[in-house]
Amino acid sequence: MKENITLIMYSHSSYSDVWPIFFNQAEKYLKQYKKVLFSDDDLGKLPDGWTSVIYDDSLNYAQRMTECLFKIDTPLSFLHHEDMPLYSEPDYRLLDTYEDIVLNDNIDFIRLLRSTDA
Repeated sequence: MKENITLIMYSHSSYSDVWPIFFNQAEKYLKQYKKVLFSDDDLGKLPDGWTSVIYDDSLNYAQRMTECLFKIDTPLSFLHHEDMPLYSEPDYRLLDTYEDIVLNDNIDFIRLLRSTDA
C-alpha cells in the first residue's frame, strides 16, 4: 500500500451511474493506493477498499473540496472526477518520481493530463 497518496474521486450521487467504470479501472490499475469518494451521498455503492467523505451539497464546489480535503490523512493525493477513469496502465515509475518531487522539492502539485498537439 502506498502510504503517501490517496486516490480521490470527486463526484455527486446524480452521476453514480458511471461510478462502476471508475471503480473498476481504479481497482485494475491503482490497487496500491488508499481510495476515497467525495460525494453528497455514497448510496451504499462503494466497493471494498473505498471509503467516503460526504460533503454538504449546499456548499459551493470550493467549500466542499476544502472540507473534504481536510479529512484526508496523506500528504499527497490524485484527484479525479467520475468522468476521468484510467484507460490504460500508468507509468508507475514516473508516478513515483512525481511523488518524490512534490514531497522533496518546492512544488505543490503536478497536473497529469493527456492531450494532443493539434
